[in-house]
Amino acid sequence: MQSDFEIQDGVLKKYHGTDSRVMIPEGVTALGDRAFENCSHVIEINFPKSIISVGMDVFKGTAWLEHYPDDFVIINDILVSYRGKGEEAVIPEHIRKIRSYAFFKTKNLKKIVIPEGVTSIPRGAFCLCSGLKSIRIPDSVTEIESSAFVACNNLETIITKYDAYPHEILYNQQLTDIFRLLYGNHPGWTANRIEHVLRILILHRCTPTFRMILHSEKFQKYIPPELLDALILSANKNQAYEIQLLLMEYKNQKNSYLDIGENLKL
Repeated sequence: MQSDFEIQDGVLKKYHGTDSRVMIPEGVTALGDRAFENCSHVIEINFPKSIISVGMDVFKGTAWLEHYPDDFVIINDILVSYRGKGEEAVIPEHIRKIRSYAFFKTKNLKKIVIPEGVTSIPRGAFCLCSGLKSIRIPDSVTEIESSAFVACNNLETIITKYDAYPHEILYNQQLTDIFRLLYGNHPGWTANRIEHVLRILILHRCTPTFRMILHSEKFQKYIPPELLDALILSANKNQAYEIQLLLMEYKNQKNSYLDIGENLKL
């Protein structure tokens, strides 16, 4: 007898059954993209605790999703999507994962509270949330993926345990690179890429973040004395005087202080 569930390597690829009430088998770890798409007859689904990943458009066209009783569509500790209409969304405290594009095109949303315990802001999570103005990232977050805040044109500030980052830093993967540099979880760094991130931080005067990176192994490995001088001059030019002093103190401690003379205007 053919199973109603098409499962491959723990991933539920497709539900082919006709039952209105579905019990997903134990051991399934992921729901593949569009696994229940257009199963309009499905009104109830029981999920095993083993599920740790949910794909895109899994429940599109189901009665289960249409009549879901809460603003937050949740499976175990995964926030699958948001259906609310209010200006503020407080994500439940037990949530540990946010699915990609979970808040896609939620234009009315102005404020989002993410609970401690969430470790990653995935790609497109807040894509096209045009009304969003401010968001606080909890201390537990160690990664912000590229395009997490794409087209959030009214977003003014992202507040983290390190700093408050301005809207301009959202583009060209700048915030993603900053987090990767802070946490040291990206193997493909080059001196040029680190220099680019540091100049962005100088431009926006993100002093706390710069202080953290200044004492990291990557900074010490990739920043030669001549680049250190260039960063000091850049900080001075952009009136990022606190960062300038940090750099000068760092250089002095390394006994490589060179005279940059009249170029400085303190």
